[in-house]
Amino acid sequence: MKSLISIGIGFIILLFIFAVTQDYALAMKYAGYTGGAFLALAAVVSGADGSGDRIRANYSDKEDWKMRMNWGWHLLLIGAINLAACIIIYAYVVKPTL
Repeated sequence: MKSLISIGIGFIILLFIFAVTQDYALAMKYAGYTGGAFLALAAVVSGADGSGDRIRANYSDKEDWKMRMNWGWHLLLIGAINLAACIIIYAYVVKPTL
């Protein structure tokens, strides 16, 4: 259920961009930047960019690990939806007009 909420947030962000700008190229850029930012944030929150020594040095209990993975998963979904929308906008709207 929470995954659906995070996907919905991604769509709401994208629809807001479309409604405000009315410029598909600009909306594509914003969707791409937003998607990239959320993917980077997901990597930081989940600890995916840490080396083995750093991960072993920082103790976290199972509950903390579950919470970080949960947040990372939701941020990953929001970022992936925005990047997918960016690619779709480019492929079907912006590219044919170039």
